[in-house]
Amino acid sequence: MTKILDFGTRLVKNTASNYLTMAVKLLSAIFLTYLLFTGLGKEFYGFWSLLWSVFIYSLLLDLGFGKAVEKYSAEASFSGDMPKFNSILSTIVASYGLMALLIITVGFIISFYLETVFQVKTDGSAHTVEYYRKVFILFTVGIALVFPTGVFPTILVGLQRTYLRNYVLIANKLIELAGVWYILRSGRSLAALVVFTASLNLLSNFAMGIMVFRFMPGLKISFRHIKLSALQYIGDFSLFTYVLTICDLIIFQTDRVVLGVMLGMSSVAMYQVATKIPQLISIASTQFQANLAPIAAILHKAGDKRTLQETMFASTRITVFICTGVFTVFIPLVRQILFVWLKVTDETTIALAYILITSMYMLIIFRDIPKHFLLMTGHHRFLTWIAVAESIANLVLSVILVKLLGAEGVAWGTLIPNAVISLFIIFPVAARHSGSTTFPYLVKVYLPIILLAAPIAVTVIFATGFIPLENWNFNLLAGIIPATGMLYLLAGWLTYVNRAEKEKLCSFLPQFIPRKLVDFIVGS
Repeated sequence: MTKILDFGTRLVKNTASNYLTMAVKLLSAIFLTYLLFTGLGKEFYGFWSLLWSVFIYSLLLDLGFGKAVEKYSAEASFSGDMPKFNSILSTIVASYGLMALLIITVGFIISFYLETVFQVKTDGSAHTVEYYRKVFILFTVGIALVFPTGVFPTILVGLQRTYLRNYVLIANKLIELAGVWYILRSGRSLAALVVFTASLNLLSNFAMGIMVFRFMPGLKISFRHIKLSALQYIGDFSLFTYVLTICDLIIFQTDRVVLGVMLGMSSVAMYQVATKIPQLISIASTQFQANLAPIAAILHKAGDKRTLQETMFASTRITVFICTGVFTVFIPLVRQILFVWLKVTDETTIALAYILITSMYMLIIFRDIPKHFLLMTGHHRFLTWIAVAESIANLVLSVILVKLLGAEGVAWGTLIPNAVISLFIIFPVAARHSGSTTFPYLVKVYLPIILLAAPIAVTVIFATGFIPLENWNFNLLAGIIPATGMLYLLAGWLTYVNRAEKEKLCSFLPQFIPRKLVDFIVGS
């Protein structure tokens, strides 16, 4: 039982390293966006963004195996059945190798029709169709080489060794930032960026591979372990998670493709800027629940339904508290952040940011925790049908509304289906699977946090409204953002976090902290 339930210390360690990684990614994203946006120009930056949006579709070739690797590596760490896992992993890696060849083949074919697919503008200098084609091919080869090695970070997550993955990711981001700065400073452009980024990601995955073999001594990846029966065994789970992946790509990545085809690269660049704050909110809000999928898989394997329900309910409370705090900090300062960071003042980009932030907030507080638990406990079919309906609605609405509202229509096409599914489908299901019903779940989890956060957000909006936009700078933001966060945390600790949760959190404090101080923090 200890082997099953002793998640606390490792979960705290993983979560702490997740937030450290998040902080590094946040700072890296701020400076990288600035470097790329100002160093490449709108057309090249738009093409760079479009490259990542298009080639994120290489995840379609994952075939649902990524989540299967996470699930079965977690189960193997519990059961110790390495021969079975070796067969699963070797078969998946072989499949990934075939998919890498397919990526290269399809990429080469698409490159010859690049100017007819997207509205690529040329100016007679570096912006030539031939140069865009060269960059596209280099990017394709880079994605193909990195693709099979993606199993290693996933296995680390399944082993609940996320902190090791995070150490590599931190080094990756720091090196990436320095490398991009040097490349742009030395006058090189997209081609050099593509080669550098692909090489760095490949080396990072190899470093994680070394760690995986260290923690799984019986792990073997070889041709003799490849078995078609392994594909049959994971087929049901991987098929539905594959469909989920397709749906996620449609929901989260098609917007840029629709804009690139219908409105051009400048609209893609504008939309990309508008997504930055929602992405920051997501990064800051989802580090805790990143640990929950392998825990859910192990508890489900052990048949411990009661602990599973308790963990899901407690995890939802924590997630709602964290995400609402981040939302409360950022939503009053959207206009100011975009102005100080990128000198963006146009109303379309600001409106896009507000819409996308709202959509991201609803997605996290209503759906993120249920998705982790339901996916790993045999409810992957239900999640898949929901995702199919949402992706179809998202795509149809985006194409229709972009003609009526321009770039904002794509954002509304994301928000509307998300809101309907979150409030009327996922919310009741999450309540039931947490061992509760809808109204008590609302009262215990959501209503208190809304009553806590609303006055703080309104106060910040009112107070910052007296400062003209042109007077805002990094120093002012650096003062207001942490002050708002500390106010929210203090109010939440006093009114939202119950005594049992306080005692549990304080149990992870270092032993040298005086007991009287701990009792004071808890409130005894």
